[in-house]
Amino acid sequence: MRFPAARWAEAFLQAASDDWEAGFSALEAFISASAQSHGYFSGRECAVKARLFFRGALKKAQIDETRGVKAAISALSLLIARGYFPHRTAFLAAVRETADARQGILDARLETARPA
Repeated sequence: MRFPAARWAEAFLQAASDDWEAGFSALEAFISASAQSHGYFSGRECAVKARLFFRGALKKAQIDETRGVKAAISALSLLIARGYFPHRTAFLAAVRETADARQGILDARLETARPA
């Protein structure tokens, strides 16, 4: 099953609107925290538990649920519910690339056969 990262990134950025940077920071934090877990997350039950966990973590850290943070929680819950959670790093990279493209930031990579 191929993961449509670009479509998911567009949907996230649209949901987060002008607060996408806060949402992106929340995504990075949640994905980093989930990387330390050794379990496999998939299905609706896991998605509901994850949503509650993320909201609890925000409350404990006394972080407001802004539009971007809510979009991050929803996106991660959907990733889990639809079985795409193993592709979370690809999703994160796609969000960064799409946001950069919207802001007119170019990403260039250069490879040479010999050292420069």
